[in-house]
Amino acid sequence: MSACGLAFWRKMAHSPGWGKALSDYKLYALDGAGQIAGAPELIAAPTDRQAIAAARELNRRHAMELWHGVRLVSRIEPAR
Repeated sequence: MSACGLAFWRKMAHSPGWGKALSDYKLYALDGAGQIAGAPELIAAPTDRQAIAAARELNRRHAMELWHGVRLVSRIEPAR
């Protein structure tokens, strides 16, 4: 694990909600037309807020959507 990744998880361990059961989230990359472009990345997190933070840490160059089951949790715009 990179130093950045380790720092992120140390920060998350002290966040509210940590210690709850983890939920599975799917992070989909979107193409220029807003359509899903490929297989999702899986994120395990105890809360929506922490899943969103983990998704943002990936620092992608394109828009993404974070889903929890059939519920859209967040659309994440590309990092600038």
